[in-house]
Amino acid sequence: MRPVATYFGAKQKFENIPGVKIHWPGGWTGPPPDVPRCGFTGDAPHCKEQEPFPVYGYIMIIALIFILIVVSAGLVIYRKVKLESELNNLWWKIRWDEIIFHDGKVKSLASIGGSEDSMSRASARQGTKSQMDGLTDSDVMGIKIGLYKGTKVAVKPLDIKRLHVSRDVLLDFKKMRNVTHENLVRFIGFCPDEPCTSQISEFISRGSLRDLLDNDSFKIDWPFRCSIINDIVEGMSFLHQSSIEFHGHLKSTNCLIDGRFMVKVSDFGLQSLLSQAEMHSRPHPRTLLWTAPEHIRNKIFGLQGSQKGDVYSFAIILQEIVTRLEPFESTDSKSNKMYRPKEIIHKVKRGTTPPFRPQISSDECPSDFQSMIFSCWDENPASRPAFSSIKQQMKKITKSMGSGNFLDNLLTRMEQYATNLEQLVEEKTSAFLEEKKKSEELLYQVIPKYVADQLKAGHHVKPETFECVTIYFSDIVGFTSLSAESTAMEVVDLLNDLYTTFDAIIENYGVYKVETIGDAYMVVSGVPVPNGNEHAREIARMSLTIREAICKFKIRHRPGRKMQIRIGMHTGSCAAGVVGLKMPRYCLFGDTVNTASRMESNGEANKIHVSPTSKATLDIFGTFIMSVRGEVELKGKGKILTYWLEGEAESTETNEMFFQRIQKIVTESVE
Repeated sequence: MRPVATYFGAKQKFENIPGVKIHWPGGWTGPPPDVPRCGFTGDAPHCKEQEPFPVYGYIMIIALIFILIVVSAGLVIYRKVKLESELNNLWWKIRWDEIIFHDGKVKSLASIGGSEDSMSRASARQGTKSQMDGLTDSDVMGIKIGLYKGTKVAVKPLDIKRLHVSRDVLLDFKKMRNVTHENLVRFIGFCPDEPCTSQISEFISRGSLRDLLDNDSFKIDWPFRCSIINDIVEGMSFLHQSSIEFHGHLKSTNCLIDGRFMVKVSDFGLQSLLSQAEMHSRPHPRTLLWTAPEHIRNKIFGLQGSQKGDVYSFAIILQEIVTRLEPFESTDSKSNKMYRPKEIIHKVKRGTTPPFRPQISSDECPSDFQSMIFSCWDENPASRPAFSSIKQQMKKITKSMGSGNFLDNLLTRMEQYATNLEQLVEEKTSAFLEEKKKSEELLYQVIPKYVADQLKAGHHVKPETFECVTIYFSDIVGFTSLSAESTAMEVVDLLNDLYTTFDAIIENYGVYKVETIGDAYMVVSGVPVPNGNEHAREIARMSLTIREAICKFKIRHRPGRKMQIRIGMHTGSCAAGVVGLKMPRYCLFGDTVNTASRMESNGEANKIHVSPTSKATLDIFGTFIMSVRGEVELKGKGKILTYWLEGEAESTETNEMFFQRIQKIVTESVE
C-alpha cells in the first residue's frame, strides 16, 4: 500500500500526488461508475441477450430490393419502348392527295365582316407597305384552306429543299400532339410529300389579329382589348409551362381569331423542322419587327427564341392593340417619319440609349398598362416579367377597367339586355293589350260583336236572313231650321250631345245601333243574334226611354228651346251582312227597313209610331199601352192602320224595377 492522492473532505475532492498513477482493476482508466452498466443484478434491458435476426428476413429484403430494381427498369424500358413506338407511329403523316383544296387563299378581312370601304383602305395600306417592303402578307403567310377528312384545315407550305425526318423532328411532333389549350391552335399533322412539304393545323375562321386591327369599321373597345390580351397571355403562359417551352416567332399575324372572337396562338413548336427551312433562307426584316434585340444580335440572326424573347414580342403586339397601327409605325412623333423595317431592325439591334421602341402616348391607355408594356420590352431580358406575372397584372388591370373575358362581357350584356327586354316586352305587351281592348271596343261599336269575332277568326261572314226583327228610326223635329240658325260647330256639338245620350241609353238594351245619318238614328234588335220576340219589347222600352230623355234634353246654344223627336218602329223580316273592305259596315236590307223609315217620317213630334206587326208582337207581352192612330197612307203600301205607343202600364214588380232603371238612365243622360 502506498499513498496515491490527498482527499480534502471539506471540498469533497482529492488531488493526485504528482508522479504516481493509480492502477484501476478490470482495465478501467478511471474510478468505476456508481452503478454498474448492467445494474447490480444484471437485469438491465440493454444487457439482455438479443435474439439473432432470422435469415429469411434478409432474403425478403433482398428480394424486395431486386423486385423494385426490376420494376423500375421495366418502367424505364416500357416508357422508352412506348416513346419509340410513338415516334415510329406515323399519325402525323398526311398525304397531299388526302387534302381537298379550295380556290384562293384565306380572305381574312371578308371573314371578319368589314365593309368594302374599310377593306379597300386596309388593302391600300397593305399595298403601300408591300411596295415599300417588297413583301406582302400573302407572301409571309402563304396559307391555303383545305378539307382533310371532312374537317377544314389550314395548310402552311414550308420551304424545305430536302426534308430529313430526324428523331428531333419526331420528338417535336410528339410535343405538338400533347400541347392542347383553348388559346393555342391545334396541330393536326404534317405533309412530307416533296415539293409540297406543309404543316397542317386547325383552321381559324376570322383571320389574324393584324387583320382585325386593320379593319377600321370594326370598333374595338377596352373590354374587347382586354379580352384579346388575356387570351394571348393564357395561351403563352400555358406554352411556356409545356415541353415546347417558348414560341420564338410570336407576332400579331399568328394570333388568330376564331368564330367566338377568341384569340388562338399559332406557328409555335417544330423548331428542328423549321430550322431546315430557315437555314436556306434569310428572314425578311419585316418579320423581325417583333423579335427581341438579343435574338437579332445573334449570329443566326433571329432564328432562335426564348421565353424572355416572347415577352418582348408580346409587348410589340400590345403596342399594335393600343394604337391599331403597325409595329413601330409613326415612332418619330416630331418629324412623323415613316421608318423602313430594315432601319427599325438596325436601330433596335444597335441598342441606343434610351432603347429604340414604339411610341405610346399616355392618353391612349391607362398608366399601369403602359408601365407593363415598357417593362415587357426592356432592353435587359432579365428585367422583363414572366407571363405568369403578366397574367396577375392583367387581372388587376382588367378588374380596374371593369372588363373581363370578351365572351363573359358579351353574355353579361346579353343577360342585361334580356332582362331589360323582358321588362320592355311586358310593358309593350300590356300597352298592346290595352290598345287592343280599345280597338275591339271601337270595332264592336261599328260591327256587332258576333260578326267582328268571326272576321277576326278569319272566317267569311255570309249574309243572313232574319225572319223577325224590329227596326227603330228616329228624327229630330225642326232640325233643318235649327241648323240654319246655328253655326256648324254648334250643330256638331248638338248632335254629339244628343247621340251620346242615345248611346248611353241603348247600352242597357239588347239592341244594335246600325247607323246615324245627320239627325236620323237607326237601331235594330234581333240582329245579328236572334232573340225570339224580345226584339219588339227591347225596341219599345228603348223608345220610351229615349222619348223621356229628349223631353229633358237641353241645347247648349239654345237653352230655351225644347227638343222634339219623331220615332217609328216596325217588325218584319230583313237581310243583314258586312259591306265593304276599307270601312266595313253591317247593313240591313229589305222592305222592313223602308217601312220602319216610313213609320218615322209619317209620325208626330214626341210620339212613337208603331206598325201593325210591331203591335201584334207587343201584344204578346200584354204590358204595353197603345192607342189607335188610324189609317195612314204609306208610300208603296197604301193605307195601313197604325198605332201610338203610350207606355207600359202594368205595375208589376218587374215593371217598377224597369221604370226605376229608365228614370236612372234618363237622369244620367241629362246630366
